[in-house]
Formats: sequence, C-alpha cells, structure tokens
Amino acid sequence: MIDIAITATIRPDVLQKTLSSFYCYCFTNYSYISKCENIHIVLNVDPIGDTNKYNQQDVLNTCYNFSKNITFNFPKKASFPKAVKWVWKNCKSEFVFHLEDDWELKRNVDLLKIINYFDRTDLSAIRLYKKKYPSKEPYMMFDCEYLFDGNELFIALDSGTQFGLNPSLIKRSFIKEALPLMVDDLNPEKQFRIKNIKMKDFILNHKYGIFGVPGDIALVNDIGTDWRIKRDIAKSIGSSFLTWV
Repeated sequence: MIDIAITATIRPDVLQKTLSSFYCYCFTNYSYISKCENIHIVLNVDPIGDTNKYNQQDVLNTCYNFSKNITFNFPKKASFPKAVKWVWKNCKSEFVFHLEDDWELKRNVDLLKIINYFDRTDLSAIRLYKKKYPSKEPYMMFDCEYLFDGNELFIALDSGTQFGLNPSLIKRSFIKEALPLMVDDLNPEKQFRIKNIKMKDFILNHKYGIFGVPGDIALVNDIGTDWRIKRDIAKSIGSSFLTWV
C-alpha cells in the first residue's frame, strides 16, 4: 500500500491532468504489480483557486475517478503549511508519495524500483526532477552536487537544502519524525533547510536523492504556473509563500 498525499486547491481540471499522468505512467503499474487494488489518497483541498466555477467537492470527485480509498479534508481557510501537515498526519503506509495538484508526469516511473532503493540505501526521500538532468560531472541540481550511483539514482552530497516538495517518495518514518518540528507560519519546504535552527540537526541526519539518469529530459512538468498567470493569481513574494494572493 502507498499513500498519495495531495495538497490541492480548487482547480479540478488541473488535478485531473496531474492524476491522469501519474496513473498512466506510475501508480497503475505499481498497483498491478504489487497486487494492490487500491491506492490510498490523502487529500487536502484549500478553499482557493477557481472558486467561481468549482468547489472543494469537485476536487474530491476528481480523485474518486482514480481511487475509492480516500481520506480528505476541506479546511475553511487556505494554508499551505497546514495542508502539508494534515495530509502527512493522515498517511498510514510505510511510504508516502507527496504530490501537489499541478505536476504532470512525462514518462514511465517504476515505483517499485524506487521503493527498492530505500532498501539498499539510507535515503529518506527521492524526488522526481523538473529540469533536464545534467549530463556531465559534477552533477549539479537544486544548487547542490549529486553523486550518480550508476542505476537511476542521484544522491545529494549535502543534505542541508535538498529535501523538497516536488513529486517525491518519502519514508513515513521521516515524516513522523519531522511533524513535531514543523510550524504553521513558514513555507513547509523552506522549513527543511539548514538555516532553520529548529530543523537543522534533523535535516542533516538524513540523506536525499533524485530518480533519473545523466542527460535525461525532465521527468515532471509544472502545469500550475501558466494557470495562475492567466488568472492573475500570484504566490506571496519570496520564500515565505503560505498561500495564494
């Protein structure tokens, strides 16, 4: 069983595209191979987005097109940090696939292979990369040097800034340890940084990876930015993003 932790806003059309791509290239194949009939979706829908056309229930209904095994939350006020904390608290499986509502998976990803990487390494989270992979050493991604292990896995040489919320498979043991350290008034991704004194020791006690091979094209595509620009919706300035404005 895998938990799919989804932090969503009211834009079911975008989520439909996201889930269609991940079920096509990743989740359905995993479910078939592992003999798992249902994937558990843990969904938080913040009350912001295309509210003139849709509501939170429409987002939930979109998820029901893909799984009947869903735990959901409809908060009355939007908060990205609270959304992340809520979905993580309600996950039950050994591994959690963290997925925001506006990512498109471009090609096949073997989820069982990524799970097996956790068995043979001491990684706590493995991300899917959103840019063209570097083809020559040193392999620089997210402003950090990575070591390629020769088998579709890059390992960060510096843990201080490399946990992120791009589509990622995360050990739930890592999440359970992180939750008591998280706060409600800071971008959740930015909390996992060495500059955050409260999280520093925890962050440096774990290792992080990226799935892929040198020189490959991007695995995931951000489909949310254009959606926001067309509707004149923006994120708050800088790294302090908590919700849209």
